[in-house]
Amino acid sequence: MKSANTSVSSIAALNDATLGLFHLKTMLTAGLGFFSAAYDLFIIGYALALIRQEWHPDALMMGLIGSVSLLAVLFGAYLFGRIADIYGRRKIYGIEALLMVLGALGSACANDITTLIIFRFILGLGVGGDYPLSSVIMSEYANRDNRGLLVGLTFSFQALGVLIGPGIALALLAAQIDHDLAWRIMLGLGAFPALGAYWMRRSMPESPRWLNRATKAPNNADSSVTSPKPLRHYWRYLLGTAGAWFAFDYAYYGNTISTPMIMHALAPHGGLMANIAWSWIVFAIAAVPGYFLAAFTLDRIGHRRLQLIGFFAWAWLFSPLA
Repeated sequence: MKSANTSVSSIAALNDATLGLFHLKTMLTAGLGFFSAAYDLFIIGYALALIRQEWHPDALMMGLIGSVSLLAVLFGAYLFGRIADIYGRRKIYGIEALLMVLGALGSACANDITTLIIFRFILGLGVGGDYPLSSVIMSEYANRDNRGLLVGLTFSFQALGVLIGPGIALALLAAQIDHDLAWRIMLGLGAFPALGAYWMRRSMPESPRWLNRATKAPNNADSSVTSPKPLRHYWRYLLGTAGAWFAFDYAYYGNTISTPMIMHALAPHGGLMANIAWSWIVFAIAAVPGYFLAAFTLDRIGHRRLQLIGFFAWAWLFSPLA
């Protein structure tokens, strides 16, 4: 009974804690992973425009280079998510960051398309592992009143990664760096924030919610410290959230990675730098403010309601009526 009471007390302390420096440090540590993931996934769209000029891959290879990381994310998310549930968050929190480092540096040094695809797959495994770990770490350490804000701000680092990518591409092209070197720099730079994430994660303690997840406490109001319910109990929630995530990724990742090609189709005579510049402007005035606006309104508007508003607006913008 003493152990159960201790579990209840520690979880209650987490839920009722005042927003403090530890929350902000955790957010930065987790957010740096989202920054790395977004940069690494989306920079390939700009690198592909230069790789096409250097290696002249056919349409199939172009599509494979651009999408192989996204395929690997699927496997990485399931693999690392499951391992984290069994062995704990801290034991593997950082391994996925090292995979991102390896994938980014290996991609930058690739001498042929096959090698590039292999390292982009490795990178995708790391990105896939980071998504569930970083979001869960932040969610489990967040207090009740600010959970939406903290998780939202963690995801907002993704917007910064998306914004930095075209900025670096523009800087390299403006400096007239040789194209074969420029795309390698674009891909290789993704290793540095991932390395920073690994360094910061070495000192992260284990999540108390994971440590207490199997504790049986009577009359406990927080389900995270009770015995886990059978998986079938969560199917409705799993399908709802995973389905929404699938719909989001289908539109967001596909359009964002393909932005340079979309811009070229819209303005074929605008030139590569002009197309990248327009991409940067779109992200700067729409995507970045949208992330932070959502983070700061999530706890007031409500999680489900805000998601419905976002999907409704997105559906309208993609429709012929827009």
